[in-house]
Amino acid sequence: MPDAGLDGFVDAFARRIASFDSAALSLAKSMVDRHTRPAPEDLLESQRAGVRLAATPGFRTRFQRLRRRSAAAGADFERMGHYLGPEDQDR
Repeated sequence: MPDAGLDGFVDAFARRIASFDSAALSLAKSMVDRHTRPAPEDLLESQRAGVRLAATPGFRTRFQRLRRRSAAAGADFERMGHYLGPEDQDR
C-alpha cells in the first residue's frame, strides 16, 4: 500500500471495527488471545533479554543515534527502516 494511503486506510478500518457490537468484539478478542497471547514466562524472558541487550557494548551509542534521527524525522520516523543504515545493525 502506498504510504500516502495508509493513514486513511487505518482510520477507516479502526472506525469500522469500532462500529461492531462491543460484546461480540470482546468475545472475538478473548478467543484470539487464548491462542496468540504469549505465556507469562515467555513475556518475562523477553523482558530479561531486553535488559541484557541494553547492557551490551555500543547499545547506548546506537540508541542515542537513533533518538537523534527520530527527532530529526518527526512523525515520518514511523518508516524507521528508511532511516536506519548499516551502522545501526548489530554485526
